[in-house]
Amino acid sequence: MVLAVFVAPYLLDATRRFVDATANLPDVELALITCEPEERLPGDLRRGIAGHWRIDDPLDAGQIAAAVHGLNGHLGEVQRLLAVLEQLQVPLAQVREHLGIPGMDAATARNFRDKAQMKSVLRAAGVPCARYRLADSAAAAAEFAVEAGYPLVVKPPAGEEHVPPRRRRGPAGLAGGGAAGAGPDGDGRGVPHR
Repeated sequence: MVLAVFVAPYLLDATRRFVDATANLPDVELALITCEPEERLPGDLRRGIAGHWRIDDPLDAGQIAAAVHGLNGHLGEVQRLLAVLEQLQVPLAQVREHLGIPGMDAATARNFRDKAQMKSVLRAAGVPCARYRLADSAAAAAEFAVEAGYPLVVKPPAGEEHVPPRRRRGPAGLAGGGAAGAGPDGDGRGVPHR
């Protein structure tokens, strides 16, 4: 039996489906780390998991590590640590490395999170990728557009998942909320792709 811990800050519908699927895997005993108190977990889920640990900040690798350590004390050695939220992948990888849990390491997780870095790694390995540039301003995005042509897709850099990618067909699209609106504060950060 594998003891797996799923970090799910809040049990929204999509996350809950992943948690349920993991809890129903054969030969898996599942514990849950959440920001929710145990009494707020749905009854069927509470009955289906081996343990629960509440933390305040799900992006804090120290809090996750302390929760895993606490679960280790109650349930035995945690053998897998997982989550579905993209922004949790780096802190989880840091905890895995710190506690010796198999899985994706922090360097790989950072390559996954930072799309510009990911494309550099893939391109260096010979994998064809769309042209891109990490643009820190609308002017930098416009410069890339001159080099690459249109249409472009402007995506937020890592850590800004709440900002959707935007397709831009010409210069007016960049000036009117393209790269200039890519960051959460309209700071102009974005990754144009061609």
